Amino acid sequence: MPGGFNLRRPPDDAKEAVQAAAREDGWIIEGVFGWLARQALPRATILVWLVLPEEECIRNLINRPIKSGEDPDARSALLQWCSEYRTRTNANSYAGHRDIHEAFTGEKHRLCTRDEIETFPSTVNRG
Repeated sequence: MPGGFNLRRPPDDAKEAVQAAAREDGWIIEGVFGWLARQALPRATILVWLVLPEEECIRNLINRPIKSGEDPDARSALLQWCSEYRTRTNANSYAGHRDIHEAFTGEKHRLCTRDEIETFPSTVNRG
């Protein structure tokens, strides 16, 4: 939610915002929250799953600047949440994202390295 770190919109408001964005002609929605990503899938033409090693994700979080409103406890909780990505079983986990990726019937990609991520945009047919 705009205005601060770790503030959440009411779930129905978040779903409506994602659905509204997905009604546009061209859009990209980040889907770490799988329950929200599912709201956009009916209008998605390409699904891209970024699957970097957790160690790299944790290192990126440690190296990023502190966000407005973030405190050491929130940073620690975020690092813990990231480190549990493959062991959680909810919609915001590796298993949840895998299920979304496997069920998607359109064009889909799984990118596992920085090189794959960096070269991917040049491979997309912008029709």
